[in-house]
Amino acid sequence: GQQSAIPAVALDRAQGLALRTRSAAEPLSVEVAVDASVGQRQSQNVVGTRVGSDPCTIVVGAHYDSVSAGPGANDNGSGTATMLEVARVMAERSHPCTLQFVAFGAEEIGLRGSQRFVETLPPEGHPLRAMLNLDMVGVGQEWWLAGAPELIDAAQAVAESLGFEASIGSPAGASSDHESFARAGVPVLFVHRRPDPNYHSPRDRAEYVEPELLATAGALTLGVLEHLAGAEE
Repeated sequence: GQQSAIPAVALDRAQGLALRTRSAAEPLSVEVAVDASVGQRQSQNVVGTRVGSDPCTIVVGAHYDSVSAGPGANDNGSGTATMLEVARVMAERSHPCTLQFVAFGAEEIGLRGSQRFVETLPPEGHPLRAMLNLDMVGVGQEWWLAGAPELIDAAQAVAESLGFEASIGSPAGASSDHESFARAGVPVLFVHRRPDPNYHSPRDRAEYVEPELLATAGALTLGVLEHLAGAEE
């Protein structure tokens, strides 16, 4: 996000690997045209809070922005819609912790919304018990979890009870809003489904999002919240 005297351009991993493969097989000449600008923009985080009885807080978050190349139905309309449905359900259920449901802005340009949220936490003794992040949960062949071992164990147990399996990965390199909280020492759980062949493309449209996957992601999140309620008792 900072201006540099040295011009630079980045490619995603798939594009970089394709170029490397071609350059190893034949001489390759590449021309890069960059249409970019630097300026200031405004974004907002939208926060809904349900106050609990105990001095603990759990954040359930999802970013609502998308890249300019794609409509953002899966990335991340799917996560935002699921987060809102979990909020609707939890409005009628008890939980000892205060629950904050956060739609983060400016995730795609560097996790700016979640970073700003974390910056507002007290420097010491903040009551954040956990952060559950829903990002791209409506397309793909495999559920993927990353984060704190305790939360992954809880999520896997919930997944088993719901009749499906989830792979475990490292949150490192999985650039999404949970990273901002992990850096601040907050236990995180990243809930994701992959792969999405329409990722960051004009084909990221609602017709490719599977509603039953959103229901599964919501049930998984509710199960983890129930686990955390028991852990506080």
